[in-house]
Amino acid sequence: MEYTTLYSIYGDALDVVNDKLGIDEAQDIIIMFYLQDISVQFLDEAGDNPFIALNRLVTYFAERLSVNGKKYDRAAIKFFLVNEIRA
Repeated sequence: MEYTTLYSIYGDALDVVNDKLGIDEAQDIIIMFYLQDISVQFLDEAGDNPFIALNRLVTYFAERLSVNGKKYDRAAIKFFLVNEIRA
């Protein structure tokens, strides 16, 4: 899916979640560094193929959410990750 399509579906929800969580600048930087580190790891494992790495990263987070019994939406996870990359 293309980012603009995902944004039209999830953009407003992301804004609401960010407002409700009240993530400050320090927390945002910590999240950014964590996602950078894990993204590089997945990219290395995927032989520098960003599409494979992104799909594996989405699966990684989907599995982590399902362990806790949470319902998840793969497209929403993908949107969040791509949105963070664009930031």
